[in-house]
Amino acid sequence: MGERSQNGEGVIDRETFISTYVDLRVAALSRADGELRRQDRDRILDEHGVEEEDLVRFVEVRGRDVHFMQELWDEVRQRIRAMEEELLAEAAA
Repeated sequence: MGERSQNGEGVIDRETFISTYVDLRVAALSRADGELRRQDRDRILDEHGVEEEDLVRFVEVRGRDVHFMQELWDEVRQRIRAMEEELLAEAAA
């Protein structure tokens, strides 16, 4: 189970948000219908030691910092792209 890292504002840290979000997104993308199943969501949140409300709170608090959020979403996209490339390489092997 992951650590629930929080800053002084009671908000999860950037890395926890990114890694959780990426895992949730990849789980959804791995399904033919693109839908995240409830049991997958619950398992991923548990693995990262967070609750859905933690993700929402992070965006509520940090979302006002446009530059921070732009860099965050760039990092999310890069990680998802890297995971997709890795899966494609594995499938081709």
